[in-house]
Amino acid sequence: WLDAHLAALTRPLRRLQAAGLEGPGRGLAFLLVEGLGNVRTPAARAVLNALGAADRARLTRLGLRFGVRHVYLPAMLKPRAIELRARLWSIHHRMPDLAAPAAERPTFAASDLPPGFAEAIGYEAFGATCVRVDIVERLAARLRALARAGPFALPPELTPLTGLSAAELNAVVEALGYSRNGDERYQRRRSRSPQGARRASQVQPSASPFAALRGIRLSG
Repeated sequence: WLDAHLAALTRPLRRLQAAGLEGPGRGLAFLLVEGLGNVRTPAARAVLNALGAADRARLTRLGLRFGVRHVYLPAMLKPRAIELRARLWSIHHRMPDLAAPAAERPTFAASDLPPGFAEAIGYEAFGATCVRVDIVERLAARLRALARAGPFALPPELTPLTGLSAAELNAVVEALGYSRNGDERYQRRRSRSPQGARRASQVQPSASPFAALRGIRLSG
C-alpha cells in the first residue's frame, strides 16, 4: 500500500528519474527529486547554465517550469502532494504536529514554523508569510513587467492572486526587491552582487530529509 501511495503522489518525479536524462538534465532532475518538486534557481545555477536547449525543451515537456526564483514541478504543488511532503518532513524532523496548509491555499502564516519547512512543501518564506512557489513566480513576473515603465502602484488584481491582505502583500513585494517612495509607488531596489546572492541562497542537498528517497525504486 505504501509503495502504491508514494508512487501515485510522486509520479511526476518518477517520470524525471525514468526519462533517461544525461549530464546537466540528470543533475537538475536529481536536485528536484531531493527537493520533492522544487529547487531554488540560484542553487541550481551550475546545471541550469550547462543545460542545452534540447534538454530544456525535454524537461519542459515533462512538466518542469523554469522560474527566476524557483525551478519546480506544478504537479508537486497539488494539495495531496503538499500534504505528503509536509508529512515526510515532519516525520524526519520528529515534529508530528506540523501540518500542510489548507488545500488550495497559495499562502499561509509562517510565524512559528521551523526553518526549511516552507520550502520543503513548495513554498517560499517571506518573513511571516509563506507563498507557494508558482504564485511567487507569477507575482515576480508581474512586478518586473510593471517596473519596466518606472515607479508603479500595486494593481488590485494582485490581492486575489496571492490571497494576502494589503499589508502582507506590501511586505512580500518589498522582500522581492522593491521599495516604496513617498507617494506609495514601488521601484526596483539595486540588487546585491551575484556572488553575495549565490552565497545567501546556497542550499545543501545532502542535508535534505528526502535525500534517502533517491535510491528507492517504486513499482507502478
